[in-house]
Amino acid sequence: MVTAAPSVGNPIATWLSTRLPTKATPLVVALLTTGLYAAYVFWRLRLMGYDSSFFVVAGPDLTDPALTLPNLHVWPPGVTYDGQFYYRLALEPWTAARTAYGITLDLPAYRQQRVLYPVLVWLLSAGSWRLVPTALIVANLLAVSVLSYCAALFTAAFGRNAFASVLVTLYPGYVVTISRDLAELTEAAALLLGIVLLQRRRYAAAAGALLVSMLAKETMLLVPLVGCAVWATRWLRRRQTSARELLVWLTPLFGYAVWCLLLWVRWDSSPIGQGSVNFGPPFVALSEHLKTLGLGTSAWRASALEIALLVLLTAMVLLVIAIYQLDILDSVLAVACVAYALLALWYAPYVWSDDHSYLRALHEIAFAGALALIARSVWTTRVLGFAAGGLWLAFAFQSGPAP
Repeated sequence: MVTAAPSVGNPIATWLSTRLPTKATPLVVALLTTGLYAAYVFWRLRLMGYDSSFFVVAGPDLTDPALTLPNLHVWPPGVTYDGQFYYRLALEPWTAARTAYGITLDLPAYRQQRVLYPVLVWLLSAGSWRLVPTALIVANLLAVSVLSYCAALFTAAFGRNAFASVLVTLYPGYVVTISRDLAELTEAAALLLGIVLLQRRRYAAAAGALLVSMLAKETMLLVPLVGCAVWATRWLRRRQTSARELLVWLTPLFGYAVWCLLLWVRWDSSPIGQGSVNFGPPFVALSEHLKTLGLGTSAWRASALEIALLVLLTAMVLLVIAIYQLDILDSVLAVACVAYALLALWYAPYVWSDDHSYLRALHEIAFAGALALIARSVWTTRVLGFAAGGLWLAFAFQSGPAP
């Protein structure tokens, strides 16, 4: 791949337009990234007295401390999060009981549709309830490994240095995911595995990986939906298309329809539509959240990290639009990045106001945007990669022992 010659005598231009040494293999990058996440996990475990169940963040009213298993720490009233549902499903992924082990599934069909992470934990724990809190953490670290390796493979395919893939893997919101036993890392790992396999024209395996990623989190379905739309656009413009690629994108959509039918039979309700509670009028919740961050006032310094992350994501979306321009309709990842950003404008107030939890809801913007930029630009991935890595460290160090 030919790159533009750097400006003579301009060290910044030289650094931005030249490549780093390409000796690092995807395996080395994956090991280093996983090691960084493992160090963060160990640090948090040490702060919490090595009780891995602190990561679950289980609490009243949906978790009754008098009825839970003895290996689960239950936080006081007012402290609770979604990790308790993944913990509950990891004990019995195929459950048909709304309440068991002292934990109630608020929306059973909605929660059970995200069954991939709990199933992996159940397998890692060999069905032993004693090992589930630790297995929840281990499963997320394994997801980091797969995500890092696939991101490095994707990056190398475009002639980039493998370390440029940290723009994907060091998204600061994944600090929230791994510290609260959530499913975003599993979703991203399975989705990127499917994209890499599709990139290599291994269509059957790619369809299988995307089908599996659908079971991690339903929000990934925006990518295959965009994939079908981009394929149709190419076909209408009489550009080269592959029927097998279309089938790859259709597979998770069809699979989700079947999965929803099975959940409806089990729970007499469908997860479709139950997630609408996460959305509201566009811009309203976001503008209120920006006010709480103190944007435009002297109080903004207390929320500087969050503001910096929102600036990073905004820059990523704008750069994708600027770099692809009219070619954006030929890129599934570029269109998906913009689509996820537009979707974020509709998030409900509680998504934005609940501590840093909105960071997990925005991870798909960073995921699709990072991959789109890696495919087209050296300097943007280098600059944004350093920014993302710095913010990841800052968020990790500020998280402390609190949930």
